[in-house]
Amino acid sequence: MSAKLITYVLIRDQAARKVLLVEYTGSGSPNAKRSGLWVPAPELEEQEHPEECVGRVLASLGLEGLKGKLAGVDSFVTRDWHVTFNYVVDVPAGATVAADDRYARAAWFSLTELPEGKAFAHGDWERRLVQALDAAVS
Repeated sequence: MSAKLITYVLIRDQAARKVLLVEYTGSGSPNAKRSGLWVPAPELEEQEHPEECVGRVLASLGLEGLKGKLAGVDSFVTRDWHVTFNYVVDVPAGATVAADDRYARAAWFSLTELPEGKAFAHGDWERRLVQALDAAVS
């Protein structure tokens, strides 16, 4: 069994009560077998600190200069052992996104009207993750 170190980055516009969700291109995806909406979730690069990974995600979306708040660390096993560093980043009201080519789409979604679980790459688990992270750092 191998270990995957992943940083989930929930980006939210608290004033509008919206979160930014992405759809990856095939080559940009953390898991090409999973399509649909994602909380941005890259694996850590070798010797990369999770906060550096948050900065990398923000830069890829044109949101440089912001800081994330660690909302928790989780661990679970599927085929691999996953350790997730879960961050929340608050953006200024009305922030615009300039996503690079690893994303097919980056869009804001209302926290009160999130898509159904089947729209997410990881189904209801990822939908619940959005809600839990939002509640953890409110």
